[in-house]
Amino acid sequence: MAEVVVSSFLQVIFEKLASLVLTKFELGGDFRKEFEKLEGTLPVIQAVIEEAEERQSKDKKVRIWLKKLREAAYDTDDLLDKLTTKVLRKDKKVWKSLLSLKPLISYFKLYDEVKGIRERLDDIATEISNFQFREVVVYRRSETGERRETGPFVDASEVLIQTRHATVVSNYRSPTIPDVLNGARKLRTLNLLLPLNDDRKALSSIFTGFKHLRVLNLGDCGVKRLPKSIGGLIYLRYLDLSNNFIETLPDTICDLIHLQTLDLTFCYDLVELPRGMQKLKSLRHLKIKFCEKLTQMPAFIGELAMLQTLPFFVVGRTFPESLFQLMQLADLRGELEIRHLENVVRDEYALHAGLFYKKLSRLVLAWGNDHNERKRGKPLSVQTIRCHPSVIVEDLIEDLCPNPVLTSLALKEYPGSQYPKWMNSDTLRNLKELALINCRKCDHLPALGQLPFLKILHMQGMDTLVDFGSHFYGSECNGRPFPSLKQLVLSNCPGLKVWESSDSREAFTCLNKLIITRCPNLMSMPCFPSLHYLELRYCNAFILKSAAKMKSLYALVIDNFPELLFIPKALLENNSRLVTLTISACPMLSSLPASLENLRALKLLKIAWCELLDTFPKGMTNLTSLETLEIIECPGLVSLPEESMEGLSSLQSLSIENCHSLTCLPAGMKHLTALQHLTIMYCSNLASLPDSLPHLSSLQSLNILSCPELVSLPQGTTENIKTLRNLQIRDCANFMELPEWIANLNLLRSIAISGCQCIRSLPQGLQHLTALQHLSIRDCPELESRCRKWHGEDWHKISHIPYVYIGSLVLQKRDDALT
Repeated sequence: MAEVVVSSFLQVIFEKLASLVLTKFELGGDFRKEFEKLEGTLPVIQAVIEEAEERQSKDKKVRIWLKKLREAAYDTDDLLDKLTTKVLRKDKKVWKSLLSLKPLISYFKLYDEVKGIRERLDDIATEISNFQFREVVVYRRSETGERRETGPFVDASEVLIQTRHATVVSNYRSPTIPDVLNGARKLRTLNLLLPLNDDRKALSSIFTGFKHLRVLNLGDCGVKRLPKSIGGLIYLRYLDLSNNFIETLPDTICDLIHLQTLDLTFCYDLVELPRGMQKLKSLRHLKIKFCEKLTQMPAFIGELAMLQTLPFFVVGRTFPESLFQLMQLADLRGELEIRHLENVVRDEYALHAGLFYKKLSRLVLAWGNDHNERKRGKPLSVQTIRCHPSVIVEDLIEDLCPNPVLTSLALKEYPGSQYPKWMNSDTLRNLKELALINCRKCDHLPALGQLPFLKILHMQGMDTLVDFGSHFYGSECNGRPFPSLKQLVLSNCPGLKVWESSDSREAFTCLNKLIITRCPNLMSMPCFPSLHYLELRYCNAFILKSAAKMKSLYALVIDNFPELLFIPKALLENNSRLVTLTISACPMLSSLPASLENLRALKLLKIAWCELLDTFPKGMTNLTSLETLEIIECPGLVSLPEESMEGLSSLQSLSIENCHSLTCLPAGMKHLTALQHLTIMYCSNLASLPDSLPHLSSLQSLNILSCPELVSLPQGTTENIKTLRNLQIRDCANFMELPEWIANLNLLRSIAISGCQCIRSLPQGLQHLTALQHLSIRDCPELESRCRKWHGEDWHKISHIPYVYIGSLVLQKRDDALT
């Protein structure tokens, strides 16, 4: 693939050469002559390069010629970069010394490099006549000289010298760079996929050994500190340090004046960027997403005029870190989050930031410590935003008007009492996502219903908001409100009481997901014709009456309704297409509605933390599509109806946890022919399992934990339960023995027993289970004694098992058991 890009590579060299010739520096007569010759040679080569690239797959000689050209082009690019670097650094002293011929060695060395490159390209251009290209090229050597011997055969060292791109893959056993790679001194790309573990010696060897690198990938290498020698990689364009443990970067990184991309994504420990970053004039992408400890920007970041990617900007109180610095970053695009807007000291800085002229797709305007507080788990409601006394926050946000190309907008901790006028204008016509987080003083919303492409709306922490009225939907003459909205999240709005319908207009026609959390005074809501997912948490029970009017739900979550006495019958009757139903943390709920039997499409049913619930409706037998049933923390549950099990022919997973009044399971469980996973945990009064347990013909895992009254598994035959693969019994103090039918479980791979002090021996047939791979026995004193290696009475039953764990510290493996 490298051969086909020679033509574009030559074009880059042309541009660099032209740029260098146009500089103000006087290179001296000898240098000028060489560059003039070089400018004459390159067009000759470029005239035939396209045809050569077409012929290389069929003509071996052309392919070899292109390879030589590519190597020469690489070296030419290196040399031009070296000269350009001196120009960019304005290293006048160096040039002056060169031109004055005082350090003759440096002068002639640089001149010889230029001349050598020119001669190589002359040789390559002379060979063009051998290939009869369609483009007629007449080339005469500008001066006589011996042509170097070239040929198709090179030794290994020559291959390494010519290597330009390398990827090193390793592991924790050999986290080093192969010594053989040290011969590739002109590497341009190096990807390290190995754990350096903060090996600064290895890093230094990279930085000093591969001076020509353009691309260096150290992402996820365990780097904590970078040596200062990284500043020597003066040709570097792309540096990936993502997902490392770096806290600070050396100031020498600012010497990488050709650097275009610096990737620090997921460097969670990074606390500051180096001083002098304004020297990185070529930088286009500064990727600092998820660097949440980074609380300030380097001074004068605005001087990085070519910058296109800057995930967030932290406003400081001094001019070098102020919002004014965004003015010169005219090419910013993609995502931008402006943090700590309370630090703005002058309103006009916001206007100078020029957000309207930046083609941003996502913009976040944030006040306060949103990220740090979230990380520490503190409630954001306690924040007090103190803005500079000379700043009127409503005027400030008006000047932060974005470009109409914006598709995502978020306001966080906005301390003003009014939203900006541009939120009601055509400015947001392309908006698809909007988040209003903790705008606590705003008691009215903009006309969000008029945003034609809005798909996701998230509103949280709006303390003074009382109603969703006509202003929320917008003018009646502008068509249907919220024509594209698909997802609406409403959270922590304690004052919200009224949610009006949109008069005669049909609104929310595309809404399919609605989440309402902690809105305790909201009594009702409109009917949403296309709603599929409804989640209600910490809300008033009256809102379920409005929910009962929905007829298109596929998923319903009812959580933390402390005063809910019953679930409206119509809620389940009108939504017979429900696929998932979760009812949790409803402590006053004593029964489930009989209409539950209508949910023939239901696949998941979860009932949790309903203390007064004592039984399930008999109509559960109609839930023929049910695949997962979870019953958690229902201490009042006495039994499951026998007949309810008969129709659950699709049930694959059954989990019963913390149901302390449950003494037995129904014999009707024999009808659960599709059941694959059965888990019973913390049922303190469960004394027995049904005799039908061995008839569960699809059962693969059986987990029993903390059932102290359970004595044993049911006896009987296992003509149907041969599919069992995993058996776990833990903390069952009175459990006495495993049944003999366990010897018939030919597919059993794992047995784990712990905290069962009454088990005294293992079944004799255990030694015939050839598929058994793992056995763990802990906190069972007598059984542990019988399973001692070599000497225990039951050792012969388990010696064939590859992995045996006896006690908390002893690990036995098959390999040492057979020695």
